[in-house]
Amino acid sequence: MNGNVESILATFQNIGKRQVKGVDITATLARDMAHLGRFTFAFNATHISEFQDKFDPSSPTVDKAGTFRDEASGGLGALPDWKWNAGFSWQHKNWQAHYNIHRVSELDEIVPLEERKRTIDSWTTHNTNMSYLGPVTVWTRVTLGMKNIFD
Repeated sequence: MNGNVESILATFQNIGKRQVKGVDITATLARDMAHLGRFTFAFNATHISEFQDKFDPSSPTVDKAGTFRDEASGGLGALPDWKWNAGFSWQHKNWQAHYNIHRVSELDEIVPLEERKRTIDSWTTHNTNMSYLGPVTVWTRVTLGMKNIFD
């Protein structure tokens, strides 16, 4: 024995609890229009109605839906109530164009080291690009685009 460790028993045990409720919504509509090309509309949304987190059986349950806590300070990052994307695409012969809107609802942030709360306003970004494909080879593409157009 002489003070040396002879064995370690370290079994995994779930002592915490997490319950998440929400809904995902997806819709896509595509239409070929003869000489005008192919038009596509896509919509994706996620709603987190509840994100119950309990560290251990003796701790209180905390609803983290709609919050942001920096991962570096032990948080889960952003858990917005709502986030969605809506996109419109067009393709005709050698041309493609895309327009996308991305929206995230406001978040309550717990500021690291200060444990005070502040609100992060909701935000929306608009992104677009246009590509020309070919004609040298089928794998040649030239794209011009802009992210977050209005900011």
